[in-house]
Amino acid sequence: MYLTLSADENTPDGEVEPLYEDLHDWLVTEPDLRPLVSFNKRTPRQGELGGLVEALTIAVGSGGAITVLAGALGVWLSRARNRAVRIEIRHQRGGGRTIVLDARNTRTDAIERMLRELTAGEHGDQPAGS
Repeated sequence: MYLTLSADENTPDGEVEPLYEDLHDWLVTEPDLRPLVSFNKRTPRQGELGGLVEALTIAVGSGGAITVLAGALGVWLSRARNRAVRIEIRHQRGGGRTIVLDARNTRTDAIERMLRELTAGEHGDQPAGS
């Protein structure tokens, strides 16, 4: 299954692409995530040399990758320069469900719980508390 991570356009400096690059670089330091993370670029417009990054895509299964992703996101969001960042995570299957992580009030355990609820139903998973 694929999750799409996109940042809030209202980042402190208004620049989203460097944020994606930083998050990508952070996530691929995790050996379990390295082969699962990719940039989602839009088609270049006329006169552009390349497409801009619109989001990150992460291929995750029902097991350990979600735990590793939650931990990595929790630490990345807690870093001082990311304290004003909001990340939206979409899962297209299952009705296109979405969760939003706000760096100011999201803990790693809550991230993992929300990711598991978001992907519930895939591979026979059940939402937390079911």
